[in-house]
Amino acid sequence: MNVFGDSGGTTGLVDDANSGEEANIAETITGGSGEDETGGAVDVLINTANKSISVAGPDGGGVSATDLFPSAASIYGDAIGTEYVSLVANDVTIVFGDEQGLPPSSSVGFSNLFAFVPNTNGTEFDVRFESDAAADASLLTEIGGTGLNSDDDTSNDPSFTISGVSEPNGQSAIESGSITEQPASVDTTTSDNTSQTLDITIE
Repeated sequence: MNVFGDSGGTTGLVDDANSGEEANIAETITGGSGEDETGGAVDVLINTANKSISVAGPDGGGVSATDLFPSAASIYGDAIGTEYVSLVANDVTIVFGDEQGLPPSSSVGFSNLFAFVPNTNGTEFDVRFESDAAADASLLTEIGGTGLNSDDDTSNDPSFTISGVSEPNGQSAIESGSITEQPASVDTTTSDNTSQTLDITIE
């Protein structure tokens, strides 16, 4: 998804913003801004530190994760480096096995693949993941130990409650270590172009 529009480089991406601009973006996502200080939710990020994980832009071309929001050092505290990419601010495709391939017909686990930055107004949110493919046919098969599925029953989807923070102020609380992370599993196939759609609901 992309909630801010184009920053000037590639449609759907927030790239090359300066630290002040990134601070405002972080506040908009997690805390609200202007008169609507309750408008924020949580940020969901993908960790691309592993060489088997990268991201592509809306046009399918590869993009540098370190150029995408958050790219300013420590905008979300030391726990979130520039190798993390916001899935709220940027419209990207997660790519597995591009730079460093994955073994075929195997299950590969990634620790701390997804990160969650809490709401800074103290509001609790649930983040739920759903796939358009059945668990036995998808690439990304588990998040936080729970299998992805495509049925209409949302009660068995990977879901995580992200508690809000509000003291001494939201950003300070984030920087003091309130960010949570979840592992995920990828099941590879014999094809080099398996794909799926991942829906993320924040409510």
